[in-house]
Amino acid sequence: MILPFVREIFADVEMSPAFARAVTLVKGGAGQTRVSGLTFTGRALFYPLLQRATSRPLVIVVADNPTVEEMLPVVRSLGELTGAVAPDAVVGLPAYDVLPFENLSPHPEIQEARATALWKIATGAASIVITPLAATAMRLRSRTFYAELAKVVRCGEMVDPERLQMTVAQLEHALTARVRVEQAIGVLAERHRLRPRQAFELLRSAARARGKRVMEIATEVVESATNPLLRIPEELAKPPVTRRRSRVARRTLENG
Repeated sequence: MILPFVREIFADVEMSPAFARAVTLVKGGAGQTRVSGLTFTGRALFYPLLQRATSRPLVIVVADNPTVEEMLPVVRSLGELTGAVAPDAVVGLPAYDVLPFENLSPHPEIQEARATALWKIATGAASIVITPLAATAMRLRSRTFYAELAKVVRCGEMVDPERLQMTVAQLEHALTARVRVEQAIGVLAERHRLRPRQAFELLRSAARARGKRVMEIATEVVESATNPLLRIPEELAKPPVTRRRSRVARRTLENG
């Protein structure tokens, strides 16, 4: 529960002349409008208030996926504190971490986040979308395709059993692939003392070098945990080499 006086504090921002002028320009279709001088938190507060004032969906384009991950919880929290937008209506649409036609699987978490975001956009459930520039340049399918990513079956409703069975099979395959990749990440992280993200990058690099899917290499890594005789890519069998400058070289650079 948000106390009324908390929202009254944030309401002062909406009454400021600068904010009112920005809203007027956006509503009037003034074209490009530039607002400067805002901090990271200030921008995060500005977005939900602007969306409520204009009653239009808002797309926030940022530099990359880490920026989306950093901004998303802040905008959601401030949207809830101000009462401007529901947290579930603020979604992040990440860009794929692999290029098209590389015959590589994106990270399962990215696929899940994109499917959820695109479904909400297609069904009108998204009020604010935070996405990197690379994601905005990607070709998308029709709105109907994303709207059907989630199927709601009501009591007494007739459904096509074959289509429903196909959807369940696709979900099961995606879940199996995700579990297997996560298992491989755990094996590599434990074996080489790596962070999960480092382990995934190592796994993806090995798959890319051999023209295989990440799922295939992940299966080999998981099986190698119980079968030491099973051969896996050399870069996965040995700890990655970290390049460190020697003290002599460092001192030479510091002394100019």
